[in-house]
Amino acid sequence: MSQPLWLTIEPHPDEVLLSLHEPGRGSILRARLPVCPHQPRALATLLESLVAWYGRPLVAVLDADAQDVRQHGERWARL
Repeated sequence: MSQPLWLTIEPHPDEVLLSLHEPGRGSILRARLPVCPHQPRALATLLESLVAWYGRPLVAVLDADAQDVRQHGERWARL
């Protein structure tokens, strides 16, 4: 079984930063996204798409100490 990819999700007041990492290669994809997606399943669909694209398991971590997560915990719990 191949090693999983790692995705960090860093919420900020004006944007969400994503960084996808592959063991042994480092960062392979970075993105800046709006804070609120237009569709409720947008984050889940994005994660599923990355798994489908790379054909590998994925571990996603949310910066739970980020200011936006602390201020809008209910929003991040839904995502």
